[in-house]
Amino acid sequence: MTYLTTRARFCAAKKLWNPALSEEENRRAFGPCARTHGHDYLVEATLRGDPDPRTGLLYDILKLREILDRKVVGRLDHTELDRETDFLKGSVATVEALARRIHEALAAELPPGLLHEVKVWESEEACAAFREE
Repeated sequence: MTYLTTRARFCAAKKLWNPALSEEENRRAFGPCARTHGHDYLVEATLRGDPDPRTGLLYDILKLREILDRKVVGRLDHTELDRETDFLKGSVATVEALARRIHEALAAELPPGLLHEVKVWESEEACAAFREE
C-alpha cells in the first residue's frame, strides 16, 4: 500500500464554547481556550492506495494541493472559525472537529476511498487526526 501526504498552513482564531453549557461550565471545560485565541494550523492530508502502473503516481499531488487550498485554506485562513465561517457549524471549534470537517471537505472532492487521513496540528505539541474507518 502506498501513502501520499501533502501539507498546508493557515492561521485562524477560535473560541471553544458550547452554547448548551452555562458560562461557568464552558470556562471549566475549556479553560483559557474559552476566550478567543488563535493558532497557526498545519494540515496534513494523506491518500492511500495503489499507484497507477503506467505513471507510478497514486494521485496528482498538484491537484491535491489545489483542492486543499481551495476547500480549506481559502475558506479558513485569517478567519474566526466559530464566527466568520460555517465550516464548523453545529460543532465546538475543537481541533478534533476541525480534522473531521476538513476530511469531509476533501473526501467530497476525491475519488471514493482515496483519502486515508487528515491530521490537523494546532501547535507543535497538539494535533488531531481523522480517518473514516
